[in-house]
Amino acid sequence: MQTNDPLLALHPPLSRRRVLRTAAGATVGGLAGILLSKTPPLYAATRTVTMLTWNHFVASSDEYLRQMAKDFGRENKCQVKIDFIPHRDTYVKVAKEQETREGHDITFLFFSKPQLHHEDLETLGFMDDLGKKLGGWYDLIRDVDQVDGRWVAMPFFYSCMPMTYREDLYQQAGLQAPKTWEEWKDSGKKLKEATGKKVGIALSQTEDANISLYALLWSYGASTADKERRVIINSPETRKAMEYMKELYQTTMTDEVLSWDDASNNQAFLGGGYSWVHNAVSIYFVAKEKVPDIFQVTNHTLTPQGPGGQHGTAIPFNYGVWKFAKEKELAMQFLQYMMEPKRYEEIFHATLAFNAPPFKNGEQFDWNRDPKTAILKDYAKTAHMIGWPAPPDRKAEQIRSEWIVPNMFTYYCTGRKSLDEAVSWGEAELQRIYSAKA
Repeated sequence: MQTNDPLLALHPPLSRRRVLRTAAGATVGGLAGILLSKTPPLYAATRTVTMLTWNHFVASSDEYLRQMAKDFGRENKCQVKIDFIPHRDTYVKVAKEQETREGHDITFLFFSKPQLHHEDLETLGFMDDLGKKLGGWYDLIRDVDQVDGRWVAMPFFYSCMPMTYREDLYQQAGLQAPKTWEEWKDSGKKLKEATGKKVGIALSQTEDANISLYALLWSYGASTADKERRVIINSPETRKAMEYMKELYQTTMTDEVLSWDDASNNQAFLGGGYSWVHNAVSIYFVAKEKVPDIFQVTNHTLTPQGPGGQHGTAIPFNYGVWKFAKEKELAMQFLQYMMEPKRYEEIFHATLAFNAPPFKNGEQFDWNRDPKTAILKDYAKTAHMIGWPAPPDRKAEQIRSEWIVPNMFTYYCTGRKSLDEAVSWGEAELQRIYSAKA
């Protein structure tokens, strides 16, 4: 067919054969370009949210987290890449990511770390609504995860630090499970004399030492600072707590507690040589998996009472989203996904209550499924963040990370300093931090 149209002359109609030949060429050329550049086509790109977390002491928690990541990825057509590292290594890793503004979308924040890194953490606007759905957050959660009324982190769970004891040894000696620090000391001495079994509280630069010794101070009516951040460590109550600890150390322990890390009291108790230790319920989980004979005779009580009442140390495990995250919205969606109640209760039971719920609806979980951890249901009601009654801010966090309280106790218990010298040293160290400009 002839035409006088100049446009058709320049672009004649394509035959079916020409169309197929042109399309094939484009496909081959396009594929070659993709392979050469190593860049997937836009329609094949997959969003990926990255997460930094710790190697949980209870392995089943990590298994559930991995499964949640897979489920979330499938439901949202994305990927969740989780990197698990030792908890001690997270401190340096998180600080480096903040400094370089490069790293994961979601970051792990142990203890009061949200207070330390809050300037570069995104506001989690969903936290109030999420809290309402979960029955409300415990006050200690607001203390650690809010800064100036802004939610900077979300608590995945908190861990209790109860007394873990051998109920068979107590039964054989005709003793009831004690309720006070003094009763635990006296019973520990009796059992050591009768059976050779020791008791264990870390006197070293480790997290468990902070957790135990802050609780001991509070139970004697002492603390590091008051609500106005005034240093109050130099008090008769502090001296009584330290005298208690020195007697406990000299009559029921050995020098091995001076070099314990966070795994040592677990290993010591599971080895069968201890009547009680002050530690999280990770011991209970590991015993069930690896030392069933110890598991059968292990039980728990809340952290003991003292002249100042009953107090426990809260150990929250939090997550935040960096302001420089590449997938902020996806990261926030995954955090909320982690808190779905039915799935959450499964993790709670799988970890034997190690992953304790930071929300009040968690009290409706079936805590009585295991009577030996049922008492921990009330732990959060008398638990505090390290530094209490002062705010759990960056100064309290610095004091924790410099091991000031464990060092003060250890100096006195080992005779390196007198009682007055140890307390004065601790007071000077606390003043150094609290008097420094923010």
